[in-house]
Amino acid sequence: MNIHTIKGFPIFLEKLLESFEKNKNTNEIYQQIEIPLFFGQFDTNIKGDINNGIRFFDKEKSPYYSLYENGEVVKNGEVTLKEFQKIFMSYLEEQYSKQ
Repeated sequence: MNIHTIKGFPIFLEKLLESFEKNKNTNEIYQQIEIPLFFGQFDTNIKGDINNGIRFFDKEKSPYYSLYENGEVVKNGEVTLKEFQKIFMSYLEEQYSKQ
């Protein structure tokens, strides 16, 4: 499985390393860096349909996420974007552990 580089993450690491070099407090680091919010990671077929992955849908009245395997939705759940961040990170950890 090919998981693409998460946009913004290299910038985060660069800022983190810079602040360690300057001996700053970790809390100070997080306050200075705007961490991007993630909306999903997935691969698609030639038609653009999702094969495998996870995606957040920002619906005004009831935001939710869907988990896909082999082109099928295997799980849905109503969550806020903030709650989705933990679900997304758990998903990535699980995917990396399979490799």
